[in-house]
Amino acid sequence: MNAVFDLRTVPLSSARFRKQAEELLGRHGLRLDPLDEMVGIYDCDDRLRGCGGYLHTTLKCIAIDEELQDNDLASRLVSELMNRIWADKPGARITLFTKPKNEALFASLGFGLIGRSSQAILMETPKAAFASWLNALSSLPHGDKVAAMVMNANPATRGHVYLIEQTAKEFDRVRVVLIDGDPEGPFTKEERMAALKEAVAHLKNVDVVASGPYAVSQATFPTYFLKKLTDASDVQMELDLNIFADSIAPALGASVRVVGEEPLDLLTAAYNETMLRVLPQKGIEVKVHSRLESEGKPISASRLRKAIAEGRGSEALEIAAPASAPLVLAHAAAQALTSELELTPKPGLVTPDSTGAHTDMDAALMRRSIKAMRKAFSEIASMSRTEEMPTAVELSKEGKKWERLMLEATRGVNTHKGALFSLGLAVAASSWLAYNNRELTPKAIGSVIAEIAKGFQPAEGTHGADTRSRFGIKGALDYARSGYAELTADWLPWLRSHREEPYTLQRLLLRIMASLDDSNLYFRGGAEGAGFARQEAARLAENFSIEGLNAFGEQMAARNLSPGGAADMLALTLFIDSITK
Repeated sequence: MNAVFDLRTVPLSSARFRKQAEELLGRHGLRLDPLDEMVGIYDCDDRLRGCGGYLHTTLKCIAIDEELQDNDLASRLVSELMNRIWADKPGARITLFTKPKNEALFASLGFGLIGRSSQAILMETPKAAFASWLNALSSLPHGDKVAAMVMNANPATRGHVYLIEQTAKEFDRVRVVLIDGDPEGPFTKEERMAALKEAVAHLKNVDVVASGPYAVSQATFPTYFLKKLTDASDVQMELDLNIFADSIAPALGASVRVVGEEPLDLLTAAYNETMLRVLPQKGIEVKVHSRLESEGKPISASRLRKAIAEGRGSEALEIAAPASAPLVLAHAAAQALTSELELTPKPGLVTPDSTGAHTDMDAALMRRSIKAMRKAFSEIASMSRTEEMPTAVELSKEGKKWERLMLEATRGVNTHKGALFSLGLAVAASSWLAYNNRELTPKAIGSVIAEIAKGFQPAEGTHGADTRSRFGIKGALDYARSGYAELTADWLPWLRSHREEPYTLQRLLLRIMASLDDSNLYFRGGAEGAGFARQEAARLAENFSIEGLNAFGEQMAARNLSPGGAADMLALTLFIDSITK
């Protein structure tokens, strides 16, 4: 009988197919949640009779018309979804969010129960995974008074550390459960875990453990990551808290859950309120602590991330836990590259709506490269947290590794080699200064860069080396050995005095182009092409108009001229501006 049914992808980007899925789910009392992919069951008349989808590794939105539920269509559908997940993530644990009435059906397909609420259950395969995780929690050091804390710490702030320190004074043991977080977020769970463990290493009665998909996760509480308070959130909150009370707290040996008050985020505030209602009924006390403040505002990771995105990296560094400084610096450096990329129009350079003078690059490629660069900057910042200043040998080795990984991400296209050098040096210098409690100023960062750069040897046998020799111009190493003197003396002061004016960043880019020996321009256009670009940039910098900038961009593209070195210096200026006052 199943031969008359066909399983195929439901293209949710199509309004017609999306409506069909919404109507089918609606008949079963379900809504269409965000999904990576949906698979539909179609009958011989091409009618949608069942569907199911997944987000990351969680199956959801599963519905099959009642008259078909005696067939093995559910098994076929779930198997297809699982195989699609495993094709991308081999061996991944798969969770299932469904209605309580479906428990027996999915148990027969190898799923084990994790937790339930009045309207939903969470199941998982392999079904022994949850028990194994709980057993690991049970092996933690014991104490008479044990408190549990569940945190995102994205990344760890001084506020997180303060809250943990206060709790550690009150209890024999404190279990900090770090949630997996948003897979699309700026910081990986491994980075957040390492930073949080370092931040609380001085507290000997604190254990930091990973939540997996079992606490405030994409499986138990997906709307948390959307930051939208909906009626679905109530169901998810109840499910998440029941799992904590029934399974996680006993494994941790915890009878108290400690949280920070939430004056800003409505969803988190609602979660805390639900916690105060649900957990005491199950014998778990809830204690709410006041949040640490700075400048009259609560310290939070969301405030930190917002500060970086808005170019206020210095504020982010002030509220971050010192152990999170590498993540902040890396994110600020990647944000500077992103700001340069998103700036439009620009002469000869890649923008979201133009490839400029490039035939091998576009904005999507540049964004993939920036993602790799953020990881590079994070490692560079981490290795620079030493009493001794990082050396050129150490940084060169790290830089070569990340240059290879950048080229892998871009399939061989050199998108950010220059930025890796200049921003990598700036990140290393800033991280070293911060670790040694020295003030971050443009001059101090420049001085450290200059000192480190003394140890680098000029490159030989490269396009850049040949261009410098042929035209007698300064190269990237020369500018680094000066501590980027032009940036400190001219570009950064100009930016800060013209920040509120129209087209400030375009005008700054022109100013940089007019003064920089840009080997990209010499390589592409020789002395004549580079001279044209510099002279026109100087003219436009003094007498700017958007019409003139657009015309200049057309001329640069026609001449195959791209001021990549100037773009790197713009990003470097934005980074130094962000992290210094």
